[in-house]
Amino acid sequence: MRTLTWRVAALVAAIGAPLAVAGCTVAPSAASSTGAIQGGQPESNWLAAGYLTYADTAGDLDPSLLACGGTLIAPNVVMTAAHCVLAQPTSTWAFGTGTPGSSPLVTVASVNPHPQYNPNNPLRNYDLAYLVLTSPIEGVVPATVPSAEPADGCGDYEAVGYDAQGNRVGASACIVVRPTLGSDPILEVHPAGGSALCVSDGDYGSALLQNDSAAPVLLGLFVGSVTQPLTDCVSGSQYLDGYESAYGYADFFQQAADDGAAALDGSADAGADAGTDS
Repeated sequence: MRTLTWRVAALVAAIGAPLAVAGCTVAPSAASSTGAIQGGQPESNWLAAGYLTYADTAGDLDPSLLACGGTLIAPNVVMTAAHCVLAQPTSTWAFGTGTPGSSPLVTVASVNPHPQYNPNNPLRNYDLAYLVLTSPIEGVVPATVPSAEPADGCGDYEAVGYDAQGNRVGASACIVVRPTLGSDPILEVHPAGGSALCVSDGDYGSALLQNDSAAPVLLGLFVGSVTQPLTDCVSGSQYLDGYESAYGYADFFQQAADDGAAALDGSADAGADAGTDS
């Protein structure tokens, strides 16, 4: 809940704990994970909400080592938390859907953080990045951006993530409040039923979704809580979790979709040129 960071600054200084920083200095992996979305249930829907993994080279990529969540918003574009992917700027990243290993990983061609994201800002505002993939994801309907602000309350909201064993899990969730930190729109979300998110197994960047008959609606992406170091994976302890609001970043999402479309057009043009040359 980054909106409270300025209020707890004195407490942070006093106890020496990095509560104001919701993440680690490096992207987490499943290697040291011990938990899941505690209280969640197996989730086989919402396939646009997938996972990201990284390695030194494409040949070293292992789908069992989840680093963070990501959501497909166009056939070749994934939205995630900027701090997660920027923690490993020289690594090869890839996106996967469904149960890890059940579908091919698709590597990332470019990482594009929000222009106002500043990794040196302890509040870590504007914590979004879109990833243009080297090829489109087949057989998965991308999530859409809501056309209106999501209502407070529990609605038909679902937090989706992965556990350390690669199980895809989800838990119902409630939007408690929609503050704006400066110009950074946030959804503060309460996992229902005593469930809890686990950044230690890659839940940063994971999705808050709402069901729709045509496609899942991406309401927000989990970027952390000031209490995360104390409550990670602890059922019933997370009253508020901070999600960047997709609705509040509609322009950034549109830019991402446009860049993805341009990349696909470029690939098609290159293929046509190759065919002409032959």
